[in-house]
Amino acid sequence: MNIILSSCLLFLSFGICAQTKTNEFTIPAVDVKNDEGISVSTEDIIQKEGTYIILFWKSCCPINKILMDGVTEMMDAYDIQDSLTVYAICVDDSRSFDRARTLALSSDWPFKFLFDVNSDFKRAMSVMLTPSFFLIKNGQIIMRTNGYDFGQIDGLHTKLNLR
Repeated sequence: MNIILSSCLLFLSFGICAQTKTNEFTIPAVDVKNDEGISVSTEDIIQKEGTYIILFWKSCCPINKILMDGVTEMMDAYDIQDSLTVYAICVDDSRSFDRARTLALSSDWPFKFLFDVNSDFKRAMSVMLTPSFFLIKNGQIIMRTNGYDFGQIDGLHTKLNLR
């Protein structure tokens, strides 16, 4: 009886250990276009070390612009351009690529722009709505949003230890 009970406990503990979830995050390797229209792999661009925001947006939505303006104001107010890299991934389709690219390049947003014209990276990151963003510190997802809420910039302040 003791042997059976011990065996059950041993297998149960292996099952619990196997289900332990980690926040470790690996960027999916998907080809996107940079602001010059050249295909690049997301895995090569976004490094594991450092603090990043990966922001998904569409050029036709004014809420996306509000979030991007809010992130820009936060970066300016706290002077964190050197310690925080923002990748703004436009998920407009290929028909809207030129319009989105023009908007991105004519803006004052201090972001690195990438264009996911087939939405492959969006799907790989399980993004349903835009704007959505991921805050990643040293390979760990610290914050993730899907859609926009007016308190999200305050949440970013807290997660980045700015307040």
